[in-house]
Amino acid sequence: MKRYLMLAALSAMLFLMAGCTDRQRPEAVFAGFDTDCETVGLYFPGAFESFAVDYGIQVCINHERLTFRLQNSDQSEFVHAEFSSAPSEVSEKVTVSVTSLGFDLAKGNFEMEVVKADGERVWLASETVNMIIPAL
Repeated sequence: MKRYLMLAALSAMLFLMAGCTDRQRPEAVFAGFDTDCETVGLYFPGAFESFAVDYGIQVCINHERLTFRLQNSDQSEFVHAEFSSAPSEVSEKVTVSVTSLGFDLAKGNFEMEVVKADGERVWLASETVNMIIPAL
């Protein structure tokens, strides 16, 4: 039983570390928001934790409802974000209502600012959570 718990813990740690390359990880997670990272996901400043598209993470987008969702295959971990408006222009601010399962850091309402947009993805930053989302 201990072996399975250890394997599960190791798998979870590797799962959470996925998202940006090792070169990008320190900037994206620890020192602020690295706009060179292009992996869709959530990044938590000051915490060694992220939830990014990689290793089976699914992305769901509803353009009409302005929602974005990341989830694992069995939905035991997910982050659902609902935007007050479609973020698209640098310096634009939006309110994002976030619900989650498995991520206590990503719950509540956040005022986020667009720090980069390339037509395909939008980089949003706040003091609590940073996001890279597909353009809504």
